[in-house]
Amino acid sequence: MSLAGKKSSVGNEYQLRVALQWLIRLLEDNTIQSIQVNSTGVPGEDSSVTVDNIVVIYKNGHACFIQAKKNQTNHKAWSFSDQLLKDELCKARDQLESRANFKVKFYSRSPFVDLAILIGIEPK
Repeated sequence: MSLAGKKSSVGNEYQLRVALQWLIRLLEDNTIQSIQVNSTGVPGEDSSVTVDNIVVIYKNGHACFIQAKKNQTNHKAWSFSDQLLKDELCKARDQLESRANFKVKFYSRSPFVDLAILIGIEPK
């Protein structure tokens, strides 16, 4: 397997672990209708899915779009200067603008220090 393929499979494993956490929550939370991994679209919605790693669809029509990144290069904190984070934030903006009852969550083993500061959380 190529180096890129190996790196991708490690990220996919992390994404599946995050999805598994949500699937376990689905068993306990009767407000969740379904969980999608690598989503291509939300049933009944015309809007495109830009944050597609994991989509949690609620029975009330709300949805949570999850971007899962295993970690930042060399496990450093994510920063607004990182092109990958910039790209993902633009996708999140587009997703949020597509409908009022959508939300976006980011998961990573590396901290999102700049995002935490932006919303007033003291980074650890």
